[in-house]
Amino acid sequence: MALYRRILFDTAKLPDLCAGNRTYHQPRLFSWRLCRKNVQEDLYFSISGGEVNLEQAEVQANAVIEAYPSVDVSLSDTATLRLLGQTEKVNIPAIIEGRELKSPGEILLDPAFAKSNGYLLGSTIDMGGQSFSVVGYTALPQYIYPLQGVNDLLAVPASFGISVISHEDFRYFAGVEQNYSVRFRDRAASPNEQAMRLRDYLQDEELPVSDWIAASNNKRISLVETSVTSYQAMSLPLSLSMILLSCLIVGIMTWRMIKREGVVIGTLYAFGYRRRELVRHYMAIPMLLALVGGISGALLGVPCVKPSVDVMVQSYLIPVPQIIFNFTDIIVSIIMPVVALGISSYFVVNSVLKHPAAELMKGNQDSGKVSRLDKLFKLERLRFNTKFKLREQFRVCLASYSWFWV
Repeated sequence: MALYRRILFDTAKLPDLCAGNRTYHQPRLFSWRLCRKNVQEDLYFSISGGEVNLEQAEVQANAVIEAYPSVDVSLSDTATLRLLGQTEKVNIPAIIEGRELKSPGEILLDPAFAKSNGYLLGSTIDMGGQSFSVVGYTALPQYIYPLQGVNDLLAVPASFGISVISHEDFRYFAGVEQNYSVRFRDRAASPNEQAMRLRDYLQDEELPVSDWIAASNNKRISLVETSVTSYQAMSLPLSLSMILLSCLIVGIMTWRMIKREGVVIGTLYAFGYRRRELVRHYMAIPMLLALVGGISGALLGVPCVKPSVDVMVQSYLIPVPQIIFNFTDIIVSIIMPVVALGISSYFVVNSVLKHPAAELMKGNQDSGKVSRLDKLFKLERLRFNTKFKLREQFRVCLASYSWFWV
């Protein structure tokens, strides 16, 4: 019974692992929705001196370009908040909770920074000699992974966060920088070629570019795709290994059960039973285990999808909408272990039942033979207990090996 419970447990995990490959797509899907709905930038740059003529630049680059101010403010010795101006055309803030900005003196915070530093909705933040009321939590398409510097490796919400305020409120702060977000209109053309045309225009206008970061090279944007790819790279081998392990365990169990009942099977052959009737009989247990395990795994796995997605996206600033399940994936996750275990069990049962009835009625003729491992290792010099244990282990290994290559 312990073996049956183990097989049932391993089989129940198969739908969760198979559905996990689909679950790992959720962060990518949420990120894609944010980028499309809120118009994620293709390029970010800043000018160290002068001002860009946005109308001419948009014509030259065939793009939408929006300027916005930014400044870093120290709230304490360990916490820094980056203030970004509210945008309307590119990198539009997505409201996760609360409401949008309606008047000066209001601020939107990223939820990770707000949670780490205890800023609730309705609380106030004092900076620049002014008090700002927290009216909402936001996510920004250019700060999906809120790194302070583009070359940083790890986001620390307790020490750095992003926020959005109105353009009028920047008059209270010193050291404000002007930034430009670019969204190319021609989505089929090469972003690099379009970016080069824009850079050539800025050079012709003798505007000194201090920062120039494409979205593909911006870890604040691209790290989500990297994480999803690593999740999938780990989940696929794990799913396949669990399927193969379950097939191996069920196959060995079935093989040993049939070999033990060889005399009974030979007698049933002599009474007129056909092979397909015996195949159906011995296939019942593996198929029942696979079906019960598949259904149990699906029922236990579906409630775990939402918490799993929340864990995967907790490091990113992504709005998480309601998860809609694909029932096709659920059905496939139930059928997959049934098919895999059914095929492996069928070949194992057939490999034993193909022998003639007279041979099966003789019983196991190999029990008294010396195995190859016994001949290879000189066990006569060992004590009886040690020799007996080693021989039993050798026979189990040979049985597993011979079944695997059936």
